[in-house]
Amino acid sequence: LAPNLGWLFAGRVISGICAASISTAYAYIADILPADKRAGAFGMMGAAFGLGFTFGPALGGVLGNIDPHLPFWVAAALSLLNGCYGLFVIPESLPQDKRTAFSWKRANPLAALKLLRSHRNLIGLASIGFLSNLSHVVLNSTFVLYAGYRYQWNERDVGLAMALVGICSMIVQGGLVRPFVRHFGERTALLCGLISGAIGFAIFGLAPTGTVFLIGILFTTVWGMAGPAGMGLMTRCVGADEQGRLQG
Repeated sequence: LAPNLGWLFAGRVISGICAASISTAYAYIADILPADKRAGAFGMMGAAFGLGFTFGPALGGVLGNIDPHLPFWVAAALSLLNGCYGLFVIPESLPQDKRTAFSWKRANPLAALKLLRSHRNLIGLASIGFLSNLSHVVLNSTFVLYAGYRYQWNERDVGLAMALVGICSMIVQGGLVRPFVRHFGERTALLCGLISGAIGFAIFGLAPTGTVFLIGILFTTVWGMAGPAGMGLMTRCVGADEQGRLQG
């Protein structure tokens, strides 16, 4: 329905505000699973994102060829369906005796950061998560322009590369995180993921050809182990009544 670019940006802002569902989903996992199984479950969440990342753009392209507005309507319908499923089907994860009374003071995003100072190791782990997410966002923002400028990739090439990212992410986060954490622990998974990510980004910056750039994608998908492992470590630092605040 957006008549101009300003309204489109407004829609993106509202979409960002509603992204709190992701934090809630992670908190739900932390509520219902023991600490040693959370990293694997967080990995499965990442695999679900990878699945959407693989098929979402393809579906959007098909629908967009029918009508440029159609992908937005379908996305809105799917979001509404998800909301109804969460409201009417999924049971509450936290028992009444473990819940904390709602407070606007604690709901303040800046005040919520105090939680990081109240528990040992949270600041360091949160900093790792912040820098990792910052790197990921920067990559997403510049990837298309960079690939087009340096390797003369067209829309098809970019789409295939994104599909490769999605497929590899599903394999790593859906199939590798759980057994790796079970055998080597969350700390080792975190370190291996971060080292692989550093190697992958170095390849991105130095790759003389698009083929070498694709090799970097393989390393950065292993970087995907760092997120679930780090999140699993963080959930061990807080009590059952603080998992929601932590994920936020």
